[in-house]
Amino acid sequence: MKTTELMEKMVDKIEFFTQDAGALKDLRGEPLYFELNRVGATYGEYFKVTGTNIRDYCRDQFKIDLPNCTIEKFFSSDPNAKWLFPDVVREGVLSGLRHRPIHNRLVASEETADGNSYQVPYVDEKENEAEEETRDVAEGADIPESEIKYGDRIVVIGKKGRGIIASYEAMRRMKIDMLRVHLERIGQRVGIQLDNRCGDILRLGNSA
Repeated sequence: MKTTELMEKMVDKIEFFTQDAGALKDLRGEPLYFELNRVGATYGEYFKVTGTNIRDYCRDQFKIDLPNCTIEKFFSSDPNAKWLFPDVVREGVLSGLRHRPIHNRLVASEETADGNSYQVPYVDEKENEAEEETRDVAEGADIPESEIKYGDRIVVIGKKGRGIIASYEAMRRMKIDMLRVHLERIGQRVGIQLDNRCGDILRLGNSA
């Protein structure tokens, strides 16, 4: 995503979250879901701004006791509740992803890619160490110089996925909190895979 587009998204997000508090809280269901997607925000950010959390929100808006609610009851409770379910899944996976991995401590910076490849800038360091060493310089003499070359390489971005298949009976009886346990385990596995990928890159370099 280009810098101008990122700035526009940021402006949209700020305008959305600084609107009248009453109007912000009145948004629910499909309109809230699409507004959050439009400005690039999450329900977690919405809950933080409005001073609540997912459990209290479900209780107040949909009369749902989330810890004791089955998936079937969640979807049958209120037509507006279903729009919150993708975030239940997302937050469950992210919770597991944050639990164990170490790759986030090894990443110097993050970039947003707009397509399936990214042009990565890098500094082309000198292969000859002698060219990087300091030397004695007489008064008025030229200072020896070494050149820093700036290049780029193309990194192809792949996509990984994992689907979940469950019977109707399992989905009907499973509680939301139990589902979150399984989602957190998936997130932990994703984190471990990212750790391994980061370790391979540190050892071997990025082979795309």
